[in-house]
Amino acid sequence: MKYEFRRFTKDDYEYIYELKKKAYIDYVIANWGTWDENAQREYFKKFVEAYKETMYIITKDNMNIGFYNDDFLENGNYEIGNICIDEKYRGQGIGTKILLDILEKYKNYNIELQYFKQNRVGELYKRLGFVENGETNFHYKMIKFKKDR
Repeated sequence: MKYEFRRFTKDDYEYIYELKKKAYIDYVIANWGTWDENAQREYFKKFVEAYKETMYIITKDNMNIGFYNDDFLENGNYEIGNICIDEKYRGQGIGTKILLDILEKYKNYNIELQYFKQNRVGELYKRLGFVENGETNFHYKMIKFKKDR
């Protein structure tokens, strides 16, 4: 499965917003009861400002197929923020391949992530060696320790 990352540019802003909206709208509605477009746009603006330096567009055959963001946390751990794949490309193993490549690349770090409680992706994370590491009202938190690799 061949894919590439390219750096986020301001021209990608609307693409990522729409992709994130499609990926998360059902979870937002399930947790907060509604999708408030103005509030979500404001939240997204802050998200982009915080992560624009560590945000990437995922491409395949020169087509945008998703986005990814990450960060190094103050505790020295690596954090996987979002891996969002366009619905036209889901179910092809692209997201899993990206995740496996990330786990290999950052194998010398503890890796943290979180996901909406309604999302079934937690089973994949468990199979890949992540363990539960807390929760919020809306998310489960997981970690994969470097010593487990």
